[in-house]
Amino acid sequence: MTEIALLADLATIFKTVDTASVLEAEDSQGITTMLVNVFEEGKSEAGQKPTGQRRNIKYYVYLRGQGGEAAYYMQGEPFNGSQRDVAIVAPTLDGIHKIYQSATLRQRTSAAILDAAFDIVNEAGSVTDHAKRIKWASDSVQDLPTMLNVMMTFICQNASVQSSGGLASDNDISWIINSSIAFTFELLGY
Repeated sequence: MTEIALLADLATIFKTVDTASVLEAEDSQGITTMLVNVFEEGKSEAGQKPTGQRRNIKYYVYLRGQGGEAAYYMQGEPFNGSQRDVAIVAPTLDGIHKIYQSATLRQRTSAAILDAAFDIVNEAGSVTDHAKRIKWASDSVQDLPTMLNVMMTFICQNASVQSSGGLASDNDISWIINSSIAFTFELLGY
């Protein structure tokens, strides 16, 4: 990819791409370090309000302006970090990851885990796998971050959540957690 192609690629990701400037002049290996300021826009996760930010993208150009020119992103392929709206995710691997990382869904799932743990502590001892369920409840309360990571795998794989994203209902989230508890027993070594 040439520098012109790299800048054109950035224009497909960001609302604006300013004029690039030389950060470090061409070195003895023919590499020039470049910097370009971009403006990204998106929506917030919780309220779907407009968000945006300016940031700098660094990239390298080999043999800049010469035959054989090649441009490279410095820190990996850039993405729009301001687009946090999980109500519009597609059921792709990127969409699943976005759901898994969703701060709003993680907060709501934490609450559903704690709610399920409370229900288990108060259930009858005759419930199937009660001892394992009590251990699950105890582990959930003592190490919520670990249990959250485990249960988010079930949340982000659920077709209903994938289709509604951040708009998944509390009932859907609670149902997924309660339906997945027994599946975690072997995974957690119970």
